[in-house]
Amino acid sequence: LHLYQGFYYYWGFLDYARAAQEFSSALSIQPNMAEALFGQSLIQIRQNQRVETLNSLERGLALDPRSPDLLTRLQLSYASFRRYSEAAVMANRLADLDPDNKRFQFHKQGIRFYRTGDLSPYAEFLKQRDEIAWQSDPDSPHSRPVKSRLDLLPFRIALSKGQFSEALTWLQSANFDPEIPAYEKHHASATAHWLAGDKEKAKQEAERAIDAGDWYLESNGGVIRMLAREHARLALNYAILGDQENTEHHQTMAMEVLKGTRG
Repeated sequence: LHLYQGFYYYWGFLDYARAAQEFSSALSIQPNMAEALFGQSLIQIRQNQRVETLNSLERGLALDPRSPDLLTRLQLSYASFRRYSEAAVMANRLADLDPDNKRFQFHKQGIRFYRTGDLSPYAEFLKQRDEIAWQSDPDSPHSRPVKSRLDLLPFRIALSKGQFSEALTWLQSANFDPEIPAYEKHHASATAHWLAGDKEKAKQEAERAIDAGDWYLESNGGVIRMLAREHARLALNYAILGDQENTEHHQTMAMEVLKGTRG
């Protein structure tokens, strides 16, 4: 009961203090409950308890070696602490559980990129994944973000390599699908200019992205995941402009949408 109440308060209400109490109660009754150790790790990582987080996850995985949740979380934790070799071991174990699971393969390829710096296999995997997703239902509004990722993949590869001039050159010459909103290009341009150190140009592009993004939000308000993504992007553009109030507003909106309280 304590275990399920812990996840109830964690996911349902973002009440981390109450969730922590419930996970602790579950472990006091059954110290070797892998699921409770996983729940405890979710609280610990939010409290920036890095050592404790890894201890909980490693204990849990020793008890349940084939848990996708524990393998995923431990892989992400190792990666966030830049322990890429250990993250790769977890990612490979996760992928071996279900070779056809695209999400598991995504983690494996992503960790390989972080560990080796070799972007080509990762980029090819992303391209194949997004092509399959888009072709499966090209008329769905949910496919628009996938199509934009495909259109922007050369730009994203150049950006990942730190080739900001090349990224901007490609962006200026790209022929975008008319279904992809104009703000995608302005948002990408603002990001690249900011990373390249051209703050004034970045601010100009951020303003254009905000103007186009506001309209896009209104016209796609029913697509929850897209709505959250666009709020997050607007937050980034406002951050480039130094507008803290609107940055925080759109960050909050993105989180509320994903919690299901908006949209």
